[in-house]
Amino acid sequence: MMDEIRTQNTTYADYMRAMRREAEDVVRDASSDMSDINANRHQRRVRAAADRKMRRYSVR
Repeated sequence: MMDEIRTQNTTYADYMRAMRREAEDVVRDASSDMSDINANRHQRRVRAAADRKMRRYSVR
């Protein structure tokens, strides 16, 4: 009887560990996607500012 309970608990612990690992992977993927999006947005803003500056100082 104790062996049954012990194996049940270890499988539950393994299950919880797997669920936590899966959740961490999901969070990591989402945060890396967000950082990519933010980097792209930042690049667009930097390029737009550089274009405006070039237009302002360019000799027509």
